Amino acid sequence: MAARRVVLQGWFGMNNFGDDLLLEITLSHLLKTVDHIHIDVIGEGKTRPPFLPASVGYLPRASRKWSWFRKRWLRSGCDWVLCGGSILKADVLQRFIEPACQVKKAGGRVFLHAIGLREHLDVTPELRRFMNLVDGSSVREQEGWNLLSQLGSVELVADPVFAMEMHSGDGHSGRVLIALRGTEEAESYIDDFAKQIVSMKGEITSIDVLVCFPQQDIQISKRLVKALDGMNVRLIDGISAVEKANMVAAADRVITMRLHPAIVALTAGVIPWVLAPEHKHRALMEDIGKQEYLLDWNQTEQALTELTDDSVDMEASRLQGSRSLDLLTGWIADG
Repeated sequence: MAARRVVLQGWFGMNNFGDDLLLEITLSHLLKTVDHIHIDVIGEGKTRPPFLPASVGYLPRASRKWSWFRKRWLRSGCDWVLCGGSILKADVLQRFIEPACQVKKAGGRVFLHAIGLREHLDVTPELRRFMNLVDGSSVREQEGWNLLSQLGSVELVADPVFAMEMHSGDGHSGRVLIALRGTEEAESYIDDFAKQIVSMKGEITSIDVLVCFPQQDIQISKRLVKALDGMNVRLIDGISAVEKANMVAAADRVITMRLHPAIVALTAGVIPWVLAPEHKHRALMEDIGKQEYLLDWNQTEQALTELTDDSVDMEASRLQGSRSLDLLTGWIADG
């Protein structure tokens, strides 16, 4: 029996915590649940992600071989799966229309898997054209569903990371995990932020500063580690996304500017404090009714001392995270 060919494309190969975690979870699920499948990955990074199985091909989208490989992969009758967040933004959407047309002409299908919107999108002619080529869609936030459901059948799910089995720490060890984003705002507030943490020194046994996307976050993370000199602090980088997820899950308290540490913390039963939230962070915390965990820079003390015994039932999100993976495998297996 010929293997079913599937191409996964997203913001892969950039050593981005959230995208790597999404890819690893999705790959593992497909390989376990779909018989006779061959998977290739198209990413944005030049370097092949080290966690990819040897049987999985990898191609940087910017490769000089892209034109030739696209003919081989996208015109082979494969199923083409676009994964992750922000790919439907106006400034990147246009580049997906022509490949989607090629996939359809070759008899393949186009799927949107666990799409998240970083910000509000308008229903433009380009978006309509692209969605007319899409055979199945799942979106991980209500606002995204409100938009895309105008253009076709779309399932509202949760991020696939919610489907992970995560085991939290004991809740009393005083371990804090901080994940920053390298922004101008963070640069301007980081010294005061560090002072607030130092003032709580007696209540903290250890601090992990997690680098989620080295390309943007490494310098601000190193700066925080240096400012916390004298405390039990370490920089977490250079390990796999799954290993990073386990470190997030082991923390008693999580303060994050990045989305996926928040998702992992919730999966482990810890409500994260979301610092300087963006649209996607607000959508996540509003969906679970925990908007009070959205922080300004001057609220670090609140994050380290208040509501630490609060809880939230994440079973619905876990089921929806599993649903997002099952939808994808169902679409592919039934094809």
